Amino acid sequence: MKKIFSTLAVFLVIIFAVVGCSSTPKTTDNGSSSTTAAATTAKQEAYTAKVAWLILTNPPADLQAVTDEINKITLEKINVKVDLDPIPMANWFTQTNLMLSSGEKLDLAIVYNKDGLFSNHVATGKLLPIDDLLAQHGQGIVNAISGLNPLYLVPGKVSGKTYGVTQLRDLATTQGLCCRKDIADKVGLDTTKLLSITELETILEKVKAQYPDIVPLVPFNVGGTIAGGFYNIDKLGDTMGVLQNFGQDNTKIVNYFETPEYANLVKTMYAWYKKGYILADATTNTNNGVSLVKSGKAFGFVSTQKPGFANQETQQTGFEMYAVDMVKPYTNTNQVNNFLWTIPTNCKDPVSAMKLLNLMYTDVDVANLIVWGIEGKHYVKTAENPNVITYPEGIDSSNTGWGLNLGWEMGNQFITHIWKGDDPELWKQLAEFDKSAVQSKAMGFVFDSSKVKSQMTAVKNVMDQYIPGLEDGQSDPEKVLPKFISDLKANGIDDIIKEKQTQLDAYIASSK
Repeated sequence: MKKIFSTLAVFLVIIFAVVGCSSTPKTTDNGSSSTTAAATTAKQEAYTAKVAWLILTNPPADLQAVTDEINKITLEKINVKVDLDPIPMANWFTQTNLMLSSGEKLDLAIVYNKDGLFSNHVATGKLLPIDDLLAQHGQGIVNAISGLNPLYLVPGKVSGKTYGVTQLRDLATTQGLCCRKDIADKVGLDTTKLLSITELETILEKVKAQYPDIVPLVPFNVGGTIAGGFYNIDKLGDTMGVLQNFGQDNTKIVNYFETPEYANLVKTMYAWYKKGYILADATTNTNNGVSLVKSGKAFGFVSTQKPGFANQETQQTGFEMYAVDMVKPYTNTNQVNNFLWTIPTNCKDPVSAMKLLNLMYTDVDVANLIVWGIEGKHYVKTAENPNVITYPEGIDSSNTGWGLNLGWEMGNQFITHIWKGDDPELWKQLAEFDKSAVQSKAMGFVFDSSKVKSQMTAVKNVMDQYIPGLEDGQSDPEKVLPKFISDLKANGIDDIIKEKQTQLDAYIASSK
């Protein structure tokens, strides 16, 4: 999951009403729609759909102008007006959880599936099942995703029902260092091969010595950790029981936090922290990695990566960037459902919501407005290739009114323009990248957490208590890690792993 974040990337949603019905459609508990009155020839009043998506910066200055342009299309095609609600990353989890829990009207929403939030939202009844809605009003979505790989539809399911759909984006990934090219060249970074953690440490040491006012390594996301960029696991959604080696070896679920690999990782973070290689206030930092690099305060960050990522982050930061892989491409359920478009139970008109979402995946004009803004105002087509765009004269990343660079989040970026500087064949390359990745043996599995909700809440609290300090190097793992493991066990992580293993075994057996 990014033209993003970096990074992590990065987010839109719109909604529409039914034309030619005298009553508002209702949705059954399995996602199907019905009407309570006969259709008439009168056109129903336009439905206003509230759409929430995640952004990495402040809300764009031209939000209303872009909204107005989108409405010209959506009112004509699906009789819907949109109320776009972009929410900055710093406020995302608190604000969206309040919106979903309070009953506030919300028609389309991105779920950022951090720590298994997607399955938790399903278990707590915050999202609608959408299988029938997809069948009746979302075939454009289904065709677009399944055309890449039908398996990419599966991670939006929980217990056989679909609650979310992924985007056409980086559905596979690598991990790697994204960093300033000017500094990397001076300290001798080799960009021609996979970068090991030992080699990375040498680079960080040189950056620290030669650029004492620049932090060598920072978190990619606000709330993320340095160590989180180095996980070599299939998280199985929430990290509460994982498969090792990206799920390539077997389907035995383990507690990652008590493995030798995790102990070595947090020991490395502790050593790096003491040497000044990583951000000193990473646990309380409120600026993402892109912002820290852009401001000249940081060298780089470790994150998931994809084709075109270096150019993407170059545009975000204003510095020419390298993206150096540390592992080969892989994919798993979490990579596919890390960001999902969903219809919350607070939605007042699910049929209109699905029609709008379908338009985001199929309508070139809507897709480009959401991703790039208004032609002539926020971008212009290049003379060499009309599908390649750039800034209009006098506009750049510092003064554009729609510089979100979050095409990967918005639906189907494969039907949108390509930014100048990226390969004109980038979308074809990205599709091939997705197809080439090695899949986890648990691909498609989504854990139903309803039987262990209380344990998951307790374990999540323990993780929130210990992980930031351990993974940002501030806690001594010799002292703190044993306490962390003990508290995880005391609060039920073994119960979660047992239930997850049972479900995974059943999923694999049913897939044969």
